[in-house]
Amino acid sequence: SSLNPGKYTVNVSKDGFEQTSTQSVTVAGVGLTNVDVSLAVGKTNIVVTVNADDDLLSKNGSDVSTTVDHNLVLNLPYPERSSLEASLLVPGVQGDTLQPGGISTENPNAYTSYVVPGASIIVGGAPPGTSSVVVDGSDVTQASYARTGVNLSGREVQETTVIVTGLSARYGRTGGGVIVQSSAPGTKDYHGAVTYRHTDPYFNAFPDGNTARSALHENYYGFYVGGPVWIPKLYPNRDKTFFFVGVEPARMNN
Repeated sequence: SSLNPGKYTVNVSKDGFEQTSTQSVTVAGVGLTNVDVSLAVGKTNIVVTVNADDDLLSKNGSDVSTTVDHNLVLNLPYPERSSLEASLLVPGVQGDTLQPGGISTENPNAYTSYVVPGASIIVGGAPPGTSSVVVDGSDVTQASYARTGVNLSGREVQETTVIVTGLSARYGRTGGGVIVQSSAPGTKDYHGAVTYRHTDPYFNAFPDGNTARSALHENYYGFYVGGPVWIPKLYPNRDKTFFFVGVEPARMNN
């Protein structure tokens, strides 16, 4: 449970047996990852390499879950910044057809309606508002209205998994499916990014030519940095403590 989601290589060795290396073992934030290893009797300097296959559907228990490819979560052109839109790629998940991208806005200045991101998502045919969103093991679904209280962008998410049916008892609070996300962790190397996206009504297209264009201008900025906590002489351990910070200001005007 302390491993970050991602791909790992598992090496197994024992005196008198050939060493085995299993590559591309996918560890998800949901469920268990099993690795079956057989060691053959032989010299210890022989290495048997096995490539593991990635499974979309979980084989643990009776749950049906799908992990969305992280490159899609990171690079999809969201109307806003909510990575919840990546969950709509999973079979059995539907968004609000009246909202851009299927997810309600999280910007109170964009519309006069309530700010309810994630409230309209339908998972496994359950009614809207009955599914939960879990981030880093904590249920962030608001009690007053079934919307997400933490809405991460694609840059701030490490993994997105949707459990459609057969929920574990740990998710007993929800009556629908569960969207499980893991936030992006820091690594032993410093890394960062700067992003910018602009929405202009000039580029809006309408098939009938009669619909009035929106006058809304949107500017989304993003600044991200992560890496090891390293202080020369005071804390020289670059492989023990890490950080990741993302700042995403937005400017909108009519």
